[in-house]
Amino acid sequence: MNSRYSTDPAAFFMNTIMGFWLGPTLWLTVRLKLPERLAEAAKNADELAGEIGAHSGHLRRILNALSSAGIFQRLADGRYGPTEYSLMLHCDHPSGLAQLIDTSLGGQNFLAWSSLEDAVRSGGSAFDIQHGMDKR
Repeated sequence: MNSRYSTDPAAFFMNTIMGFWLGPTLWLTVRLKLPERLAEAAKNADELAGEIGAHSGHLRRILNALSSAGIFQRLADGRYGPTEYSLMLHCDHPSGLAQLIDTSLGGQNFLAWSSLEDAVRSGGSAFDIQHGMDKR
């Protein structure tokens, strides 16, 4: 097995399952510019929701999920702050990770994954099937 993956099968599958929700959540994080907003100052979900026009309860759940993965830190007073991981997600970070996440994990590309089974069965492209462009 590739050294990028755990040699423990249970850990491998747990990490894979976590990746399923983490990818879209990272995409949303980049789209809402949460890393930049929390780098300015630690904020609670209500403050942040007011800034971006979001539902504070749903945003709190997203922030808690991201904090559990180490993307943000949840402070004792209920505010959220940056970590070294979130700093790499700034749109102007030299790694370009924010742009990669936006392109790879969001929008039309994310939707295409729901057509994977159809693509495998038909030999078509999941993207084309999902977006009505399959010519077969």
